[in-house]
Amino acid sequence: MTAEINKVNEELEFEVNWDHLTWQDKARLFRYWSIFTFFGNVVQIFAATFFIYRQQFGIHISEYMCGLGCMFAWFGIVQYLDYSAKYSFILKTLTQAVPMFLRTAVGILPIYIAVVLLAVSLFSSSARF
Repeated sequence: MTAEINKVNEELEFEVNWDHLTWQDKARLFRYWSIFTFFGNVVQIFAATFFIYRQQFGIHISEYMCGLGCMFAWFGIVQYLDYSAKYSFILKTLTQAVPMFLRTAVGILPIYIAVVLLAVSLFSSSARF
């Protein structure tokens, strides 16, 4: 019995050194939402700074950056829906739908660009274009 207790104590005292972890192990411990939230916060800080100094930068760039930062803030709220069983289906739906949407968008993008270039080349001389 004492040998088993000593073995359990040895296992509990085992510490993992951060330097010995692989990059994949470190990535599993890291939440990717924090990058998303950090980027949104940085954009909002720059937007506030640009708004304070709007005579030098112009108001349009601060408005665009404020809107972008606000968008990231609202998207960042989605991470907290995962903690509620009632709303976690939204996050599960997004994790399934977003990759499929991006694959479809990447597939359609060359066709869209081709149609836009065709329209520009055909109708650029028109007064209505």
